[in-house]
Amino acid sequence: MTALDKSSGVVAAVGRAASGRAAHGGGIVLAYHDVVGTRTELRDPLDVTLAQLVTHVKVVRRLGFEVVPLDAIGARAARGEPTDGLAAIAFDDALEGVARHALPALVELDAPATLMVVGDGWGEHPAWWPQMGRTMTGVELAEAVTLGFDIAAHTRTHVSLAGLEPGRLRDEVCGTRDRLEQLQGRAVTQFAYPFGHFDRAALDAVADAGYEAAYTFLNGRIGVDDDRLRLPRLTMGQHHDATRLAYHLARPAGTWPDHQLDRVVEQHTGDVIPTAGLRCELVSDPARAADLADAWDALADEVGAGPLVRPSYALTWWHHVGQGRLLVGAVHDGDRLVALAPLHERRAGPIGVVRWLGHGLGTVSEVLVAPGRDDAATLLWTTLLSPRRVLDLVEARADSPALAALVALDRPRRPVTVTPRDRCPVTELGETGLAHLEAPSARHARRVLRRADRDLAADGRTYSVQVAVDRAKLEELLPDLRQVFDHAEAAAPKQHLLHEPWGGFTLDYLRREADAGRCITLVAYVDEHPVSFLLALLTPSTATMSLFTTRYDPAGARYSPGHLMFRETFRIAPDHGVRRVDMLLGVSQTKRQWSNGGYDTVEVRAGSSAAWRVVDAAVALAERRNHRSDISSGSL
Repeated sequence: MTALDKSSGVVAAVGRAASGRAAHGGGIVLAYHDVVGTRTELRDPLDVTLAQLVTHVKVVRRLGFEVVPLDAIGARAARGEPTDGLAAIAFDDALEGVARHALPALVELDAPATLMVVGDGWGEHPAWWPQMGRTMTGVELAEAVTLGFDIAAHTRTHVSLAGLEPGRLRDEVCGTRDRLEQLQGRAVTQFAYPFGHFDRAALDAVADAGYEAAYTFLNGRIGVDDDRLRLPRLTMGQHHDATRLAYHLARPAGTWPDHQLDRVVEQHTGDVIPTAGLRCELVSDPARAADLADAWDALADEVGAGPLVRPSYALTWWHHVGQGRLLVGAVHDGDRLVALAPLHERRAGPIGVVRWLGHGLGTVSEVLVAPGRDDAATLLWTTLLSPRRVLDLVEARADSPALAALVALDRPRRPVTVTPRDRCPVTELGETGLAHLEAPSARHARRVLRRADRDLAADGRTYSVQVAVDRAKLEELLPDLRQVFDHAEAAAPKQHLLHEPWGGFTLDYLRREADAGRCITLVAYVDEHPVSFLLALLTPSTATMSLFTTRYDPAGARYSPGHLMFRETFRIAPDHGVRRVDMLLGVSQTKRQWSNGGYDTVEVRAGSSAAWRVVDAAVALAERRNHRSDISSGSL
């Protein structure tokens, strides 16, 4: 019994189950990789057996699709014409199993297909996928053309195009096109991005090369509004039996998940996705995340990141108040960590909502990416963006280089929105910590300080500040610090970081940083009465002091305790190697008067509209049940 015979009963059952459901809402491209003879030969989640391939073709036809050459769909998409009811078959990388098993069966089925051919290394084991069999030889490719199969371009070496320098990018996109056209005997008009990766430069390079259409691993049908250079496909693999394929093809186009590839790879290999020397891992085990700490800190130093993006803060927060699933995204190039996202995931119904580690504390965070590694950023974002997951990243640094890679993945069915959120004032210090007070913009601050000093003298009061730079002194000052915090919160409740649920985290984190010499605590007194405090974090690699939190007792408001505390903090900053003060979130009047620069934060939301509707419904239900009253203050 042949593969064609074996599939008949299954296809008949699928046809009965799907009867009445016409193919509609756009064309489809089935993207395959290698084809093997039997299930015992399967080596990779993206392999399919010959029997599966044959079944897939029959299911497609049973559901009313016409199987056409890929360039027929690409040409219509390029003209903005409907592709409803059309289906195409593509084989990425042109591997030997395709020549041995797939092409003869497709000839028998009278089903056209297109080979996405990498220009170099014909007949060799692919460097980007060493466990697979070899690629097709030149002879095998020529025989395929003779049999009526088409050729499309898949770059010269199968490198990720995102982040390539311009000369290399042009060569990868155009360098072997003449060779492929000579092989085919006519123009090569279709292109596929290796690993599905692209950025704005890659899209421009493909357009400049004159390709009619280009294909990604974004999931979906091809509609009239789709960008011809970012066309979606359905990634096929051993997980696709007849019933699952029929389900995808019969459902309305608007309900398709936006990204199929990550789901396939996660399902079969855990949360590790390899590509072109890069390996992306989604870390859920706290012990494994702790193992990354040294490399995580080194990457943060390399990109000049602040303290709230580092493992000491992020993992301590997770240990004390984290809920749901830890989700630290890490991309390695060999043994080197080149990208990291400090995240966690909570469930809202069936959808995972991904947020920063530190969410709910005004944490300013970002995805860390080594300079020049846009490919790692793209891989990280595409790994995170799965059909049942949305990103809700509040207080993301607007100037983060990794953000551009996420925005490049924006598409109609899975939008990426970036909304202005807040501003973080910054002071670049001069030769002394107080040099900037001489600037015209600091006129008001100088006036406030003079008045505070005058009022203290007139009232016969003394003002003093105690400073802790080690654990022992911190413990000594904590009772006075807590007293000020209590009085401040009683008068104007905000967020008492020394009370639960935050108290355990705050004290553990500050003690860890004090032990490491990265925490400075200041408590100010009028006579013997504590009136204000300031907690600051040091980042030696950037000579930056970050103001974690500061509060004052309203009983001492007459003496402008905020300004007096800033003066003392800035005065001692150079003694600790500080050349820059980052005041973090909030543009209060005091911060504005003491800053001479700053940076913006944004809220980033990414995910399908359907997934967000589920999240919003789950949140509304939770609020009705009084489980949560403020979605922005904590986890779902």
